[in-house]
Amino acid sequence: MFAITDYSYYLPYLEENQIKYSCITNKGNNLIRLIKAIYHIISKKPEIAISYIKRVSQVAILARVVSLFKFKLIISEGLLR
Repeated sequence: MFAITDYSYYLPYLEENQIKYSCITNKGNNLIRLIKAIYHIISKKPEIAISYIKRVSQVAILARVVSLFKFKLIISEGLLR
């Protein structure tokens, strides 16, 4: 599991189910976060990314396209309106 935010919303569930988890910090502007996200996607090759915050979802979508690495990207549908 890879998160493009350091919010810990899903962390209790992940720890309870012993799911590997990594994330990038929310510090820095969106360009820095995008670069970090692309680097982590290429280096860690995650199976899944989950996003439930609008700005993070935008970074996740761009990172998925730019990295050319296919992984499951789950985005809360309410964010895209």
